[in-house]
Amino acid sequence: MKIYLDVLLSNLIVFSIFIITLILWKIYFYGEDLLTYIYFPFGIIILTFLFFGNIAIFGLIFGFIIFRYIFLTSDIYLNDTIFLIYSLSYVFCMPILLLILNLLNFKIGIGNSYEIDKTNIYHVILVTFFASIIYLILIFIFSLFILPIKIDVYSIIGNFIGASLLILILKLIFVIQFFVRKLL
Repeated sequence: MKIYLDVLLSNLIVFSIFIITLILWKIYFYGEDLLTYIYFPFGIIILTFLFFGNIAIFGLIFGFIIFRYIFLTSDIYLNDTIFLIYSLSYVFCMPILLLILNLLNFKIGIGNSYEIDKTNIYHVILVTFFASIIYLILIFIFSLFILPIKIDVYSIIGNFIGASLLILILKLIFVIQFFVRKLL
């Protein structure tokens, strides 16, 4: 019973944070020329798989579904199939990257005994870069076999920049909180 509660709570946490990030991105960045490409929610996807693993995948999928049908209903240019392809590419780029890293014997964890330390900001940004590349590859594969999609290099760069900025902001908040506690 405890494991089911853990999975449910993990998915609720991921869903809540992801949908809030998606909404804030849509309100403040969507439709703002180049700022549209700075996609902060990609950072939530990266952190979800690094810290929760695959058990929280349903929170991300449900977050994309809710976001599409509540907040993007007025977007007449958005095809459901294209949105599904983009969403699946976002959701599965990290598990594919983690699988590839596992096959290459790169262990991900916390501490010096791991090749990729998920508490090291540089390692997380490196993972973000590779996840952006996997996302590009997935979009390319989908565009070859399912539906021709315009591959936008700016969105790939925006994924990396947005995720990196979000991760750096979260790290800065953590450091400030640490110093404030130390001063008190």
